[in-house]
Amino acid sequence: MSFTVSRRRFLGLCSLSVLAASGLGCKPQQPVRNRKIILGPVSELQEGFTLFSLERVALLKENSTLAAVSAVCTHQICMLQLPAAAASDHLVCPCHGSKFGRDGKVLLGPAETDLAWYSLVVENGLVTVDLSKKVPADWRAQL
Repeated sequence: MSFTVSRRRFLGLCSLSVLAASGLGCKPQQPVRNRKIILGPVSELQEGFTLFSLERVALLKENSTLAAVSAVCTHQICMLQLPAAAASDHLVCPCHGSKFGRDGKVLLGPAETDLAWYSLVVENGLVTVDLSKKVPADWRAQL
């Protein structure tokens, strides 16, 4: 008994095998954590969280302080979002529903690990975050 496979079918199976072996589409890559990034003028920040998706970081402005927190869910490395209800007092994960409070602590699972906080400086009115330097969750820069 012979079995024939068309060239198109063979190439399709090869493509699927390569994708499966490389893990593409499974999880987003880990954020780059060894660089400083300028996020922009501090004057444009409002109270609460401001999300910078491309940089994978969120800034939290409250009272006269500023802090930088990871915007990547600790469950399966999905990008966090601000809730649709306009309140920016927490971050939510669109993948599996985890919720993180203003202190970066897990409010609702399945995530079990709190978010990482990063060092930042405000110079000449610009906010610069150093993703290579983690700080305690209660660390804040005075404005």
